Amino acid sequence: MATSKQKNTISNVFRYRSLEEENENPALYRKNEGGNIFNSKCLHTMVNETQPTIDLWHGLWHQGEMACLFGEPNVGKTILAMKIAADIVRRGESVLYFDFENAEHQLIPRYQGKEIPFIDILTFNYKNHYLKTDNHSLLDYIKRAALLRETHIIIIDDITHLFGIGNPADVRHVLNTLRSWTKHLRMSILVLAHSVKKRMNQIATIEQLAGSFECALSLPEKS
Repeated sequence: MATSKQKNTISNVFRYRSLEEENENPALYRKNEGGNIFNSKCLHTMVNETQPTIDLWHGLWHQGEMACLFGEPNVGKTILAMKIAADIVRRGESVLYFDFENAEHQLIPRYQGKEIPFIDILTFNYKNHYLKTDNHSLLDYIKRAALLRETHIIIIDDITHLFGIGNPADVRHVLNTLRSWTKHLRMSILVLAHSVKKRMNQIATIEQLAGSFECALSLPEKS
């Protein structure tokens, strides 16, 4: 254990080094020139000021959270996702549904003669040759659409269309970007994804997500 004299010596050296650092990097220490690097808040204040988390759908998806709905092809992921969106819309929230998977002629027969929810469906305009289809650009388009419509609840069907060629770096970029939206923009994001074929009596697990292993490691398990 350090003695009182040793503690004072350490404090003086640290104080001297701190002043030396401030003189060499003044911009880091001026509040009006980027000095506010970290947000400071007492944990007691943080907890007491935090609003309770809003349940979006039966405890499986909450406000400010990214969730994953995955399963084999043609098992009804889109139908369930539309049901989730419709339930949220009926409560008075707005939902943006980004559909990279289905064409209009595939969706229309499902809802003809039925109660049609007021869900905004956004399909990518591949005929517009000026639009870029790399994952950075697609993410920018999605973010811009959500901010312009002031909608914080979005569904992406399906996420593999954002991965490009599916290399680990692209997958990490997409997932990290979406997670940053939930953290900094308080967006609530539901992504749809395919899983590999399995036996009928086999329980689906996150490790069975099709595509990059990075996706399986990074997404929460909500099948």
